[in-house]
Amino acid sequence: MRHIVDAKMPLRDGVLQNFDLYKPDGEGAYPVILMRTPYTKASLTRERIYANVRRYTDHGYHVVVAECRGTGKSEGVLNANAAHEYDDGVDTVLWLAEQPWCDGNIGMFGLSYFGFTQLAAAAEAPKALKAICPFMTQAMEPFGSQMTQTFNYGHIHWIYGQLMAQPERFMPDAEERARLLPILQEHAAKLGDYQLLLPAVQNPAALVAGAPLVQDYLELIQGMEDKSFWDGLRHPTDFRRAHTAMLHCTGWFDVCLNTTIHNWNAVMAQADDYTRGAARLIIGPWSHGGEFHAAFGAFDYGMENDGAGQDINGKMLAWFDYHIKGKPNKVPDWAKVRYFVLGCNEWRNASAWPPAEVEMTPFYLHAGNLLDRNLPTQAERPDCFDYDPMNPAPAYAPGIEGQNDPLPDYAPLGKRADVVTYTTLPFTEPVTIAGTVTMKLYAITTAKDTDFTCRLIDVYPDGREFLLTQGLVRAKWRKGFFQASTIEPGQPAEYMIEVGNASCCFLAGHCIKLHVSSALFPLYDRNLNTGEPSATCNHCVTAQQQLLHDNTHPSCVLLPLLPQND
Repeated sequence: MRHIVDAKMPLRDGVLQNFDLYKPDGEGAYPVILMRTPYTKASLTRERIYANVRRYTDHGYHVVVAECRGTGKSEGVLNANAAHEYDDGVDTVLWLAEQPWCDGNIGMFGLSYFGFTQLAAAAEAPKALKAICPFMTQAMEPFGSQMTQTFNYGHIHWIYGQLMAQPERFMPDAEERARLLPILQEHAAKLGDYQLLLPAVQNPAALVAGAPLVQDYLELIQGMEDKSFWDGLRHPTDFRRAHTAMLHCTGWFDVCLNTTIHNWNAVMAQADDYTRGAARLIIGPWSHGGEFHAAFGAFDYGMENDGAGQDINGKMLAWFDYHIKGKPNKVPDWAKVRYFVLGCNEWRNASAWPPAEVEMTPFYLHAGNLLDRNLPTQAERPDCFDYDPMNPAPAYAPGIEGQNDPLPDYAPLGKRADVVTYTTLPFTEPVTIAGTVTMKLYAITTAKDTDFTCRLIDVYPDGREFLLTQGLVRAKWRKGFFQASTIEPGQPAEYMIEVGNASCCFLAGHCIKLHVSSALFPLYDRNLNTGEPSATCNHCVTAQQQLLHDNTHPSCVLLPLLPQND
C-alpha cells in the first residue's frame, strides 16, 4: 500500500480541498472509496470500523480521506450547518472520477457528519457514485435541530468542540487566536449554564466578536421557523434524483438512531426503483461512533454482536465489491432490514421497517398511573402537572458519578413533579416490539404554545428503568412541517408524538413504562409557553398541563407488537 499525504483537489469556487490517498501496490486504475470528514484525516484511524485501510487497498480500491472545507488543511470556511456539503460532495466525486488512477467508479463510507456528506452527494446524483454506506447520521434536518422544529444545545457544544480541536485552522491569525482562545475557553466551561439564559440568541458563547462558526449557530436557531432558511440548506434532503446503492446502519443507543431511520424511510419513499431495491438497513446494539462496541456497563450483548463480530468492515467491502465491481457475492440475498432485538438479544430479518408483520397495538393511559390494553370506559380525572421552562425536565438521566454509564437508570426522572408515569402490570410472558412507537395524547394546556413529551421505558423486576426511546411534539407544529396551528388554551387538543424507534423483548417480570412531561432538555430547546419564537423570546410562563384519559379522550401509546409466535 502506498500513502500520499496532503494532496489537493479544487472545488468549484477555487477552494482547495486537502486529502490523503491510499493506493494499492499495483499500477493501474481502481475504484475509489471516499470519506469526506470535518474531523481531519485522523478520523480514519480513530474509528475502528474504518481503520483497516489495507483491507480495501488489498482488494483493489483506492481510499481517499478528504477534509471538508475549512477543516484540517483544506482551504475555505466551514459552515456549521453543512451548507456546502451538497456541492462540495459532487465536486469531489466528479474530480476523483476524472483522475487517471481512478476507473471512474466511486463509493463512500463514514458515519455521523461524514455519513451526511455521503447522502448530500448522493442526493445530487453524480453518475460516478455507485455505492455509499451512510452510518449513524442525519440528513433530514440540519445538525442540532429536529423535524419538530426545535433545536438542541448540542449544536453549540459541537461548534466549540471544533474550535478547541483546531484553533489554528479556524483562527489562522496568531494574534487573533491569542485574543480569542481564552475567551472561547472561558465560555466553553459555561455552555451548560448558558442553556437556561433568555433569549437564546443572547447566549454569550454565540456572541464572541470575530469567532468563527458561532454565527452559523445564531442563523440556525433564528431560522428554525423560516422555510427559506431551510430551503437554503436544502433540507429536508430530497432523494428523488438519487441513484446509488445505500447501506444504512445505526444502533439502538445511537444519538442518530431516529434520523438514520428517517433517512431510510425517505429514500424508500422518494428514490427510484434501483435505489430502493438496492437499499439495506442494519440496526445493532451499538452507540454512536466507529467503535461499534456491544458492551455498556452492566449490559454486554457479546463480542459476536459488536462491529468486529458482525464484520461491519467486511460488509462494507462486500457492498462495494457487488455494487461497484459487480462481483458475485451474497449482498443481493441480504435481508432488507436486519435488526437486533434487545432483551432476548437476537438478530431478526424484515422486509421493511417497521417490519410488515407488526401490529400497532394501543396501550391506554388510566387513572392510578396504569397502562394497559383496555379502552377507558368512563370518565377519569386527568393527571395534572405544572411545566416551568426555567426548571425543565431533563432528557438524560445522570449516570453513576465518576463512571462512564451510557445506559443509566431513569427511575429518578420519573419521580419529578412535572413527570407523570404510566406502567403496565408485570408481564407473565415475553412481549416484543419492533418499529416506530407513537403516542396519541389528549391534553389541555393553559399556554399559547407548549410541548408534550413521551419516554418509553423497560422496567426490570428490581425496579431499574432503562430508556428505549423518547420524543416530543411542539404544539404549534403538531400538524406537520411548517403547518403552524394555534391551540386554544383551556381546551382539549390531540397530539401525535413520534416517540421513536425501538425493538425490545420485554421479558416475563418486566413492565413497560411511560414518562410523560413537557420537556426533554437540553436534547430539545424549551418551549417557553408564550407562542413566540423560542430563539428570540426573552420571557416564559409556567403552563398548567392536564393529561386526559377517559372514554372520550382515550390517550394511548401505539406499540408495534410482533406476533407472539415470532
